[in-house]
Amino acid sequence: MNEWPFARHKWPGIGDNEGPLAFTSTREGGVSQGCYASLNVGRHVGDEEDAVTENRARLLAATGVDAARLALCSQTHSTAVAPVAVGGGALDPSSRAPAADGLVTNTSGLAVGVMTADCAPVLVWAEEHRAVAAIHAGRVGVYDGIVASGMKVMSR
Repeated sequence: MNEWPFARHKWPGIGDNEGPLAFTSTREGGVSQGCYASLNVGRHVGDEEDAVTENRARLLAATGVDAARLALCSQTHSTAVAPVAVGGGALDPSSRAPAADGLVTNTSGLAVGVMTADCAPVLVWAEEHRAVAAIHAGRVGVYDGIVASGMKVMSR
């Protein structure tokens, strides 16, 4: 299934391959060059658009996530968390993602994701609400309450 190292994470207290798909990837297996080598998936850092699109396509193919069912955010190092109900745009450089550092959904089959380098991804699943959140937890966001903001959005 995967051509480079990425890890599917197990949710505590449930069986293997149950619950929402949660994974992290490494930087191996992509086409980006120079300081972006190799699997850079961030459009906001100055990498070549075609390379980022190819890297995202490779990651989606390896994980089995449909690009039309993936929602990403335009990360801002803030406490903004956006509820989302539709995906798309992961492979389209002209698409506009919500300006936020976290996404929450209870739409079945919709994937939410964040990108991290030296920040931490926080993944939350509220089984009873059938909601998931992906939060980009940078230093500023953590100090300002990004995780609490995510929980407030999930509680709605």
